[in-house]
Amino acid sequence: MTDDRTRIVENKVKKVTDSLYKKGSIDSDLRRYLTSSGGTSGKLQGNPKLHKPGIALRTIVNGRNHPTEKMAEKKWRMNCEIM
Repeated sequence: MTDDRTRIVENKVKKVTDSLYKKGSIDSDLRRYLTSSGGTSGKLQGNPKLHKPGIALRTIVNGRNHPTEKMAEKKWRMNCEIM
């Protein structure tokens, strides 16, 4: 696939973190942590469901090194603290 939108996502993440920082919702350390550069697009994999008839696949998306990875991690940690 030649249409890699990773840089567009990086710019959107930067815009959101800049806005949150200006509002005082996050500090400069968190802003720096959430903003990344040089990220990669998510990798799609398909693991076969051997117990199913036909050609069934279980899709897995690897978001490692994706521009939104750290935002997702932070949100996950916040949810864990609430529960």
